[in-house]
Amino acid sequence: GSLCADDITPQVVEKQIEDAEAEFREAKKMFNPWYTGPLLAPPASVLPPGQFNVQPYLFMTNNYGQFDKHAHSHHIPHLHQLNPQVVFQFGMFKRVYGGVIAQGLRNKQSGHSSMNWGDTSALLGIGLLKETAYMPALLISIKESFPSGRYQRLHRSVDGMGAGAYQTTLGFNVSKVVWWLTLHPMAFRFAQSWSLPAMVHVSGLNSYGGGPGTHGKVRRGHAY
Repeated sequence: GSLCADDITPQVVEKQIEDAEAEFREAKKMFNPWYTGPLLAPPASVLPPGQFNVQPYLFMTNNYGQFDKHAHSHHIPHLHQLNPQVVFQFGMFKRVYGGVIAQGLRNKQSGHSSMNWGDTSALLGIGLLKETAYMPALLISIKESFPSGRYQRLHRSVDGMGAGAYQTTLGFNVSKVVWWLTLHPMAFRFAQSWSLPAMVHVSGLNSYGGGPGTHGKVRRGHAY
């Protein structure tokens, strides 16, 4: 109902101020969500034109085995790897954004270590559907990887930092923020990709094996 001038008392004004402050605190919590979501699946949202986004990552892995051509696993000396990555994205058009992924590598195995640049990638994302209250965001992407990491004529196997191949990756991403009964939402993501690498020409000890006097080609398989 409405209030007339006689009904506006200090108590009523104080109650209205308290209610407004409570609504503000509630809204503030809702717009400071806990986005503890996926690390490996990219979002399907598109950056608006003129906006930038920088995301640093640090991956730490330990490889203690490898498969042969018969799909049998064999033990190898532990290969410890630190892989810092920086993802830089920038909005280009209403439904299109670009990005660059730069990375470094530090390998350590059997008492030997090496550190250098890894392969670099450039990507283009095209938004198919913008997220709404009931619809997820859909995006397709194309990424090209460049062999900027050292991969052949190595002194030791730990010197291998890259794949040595240009590689085209086609991606399809879906993402949706779901608001539960609590204040903090959850970000769901689903991503699929198909990678098509080019032929790799190798000499000497390389990222794929070999040794002194090796000269050949490596045909890498498609990755899905």
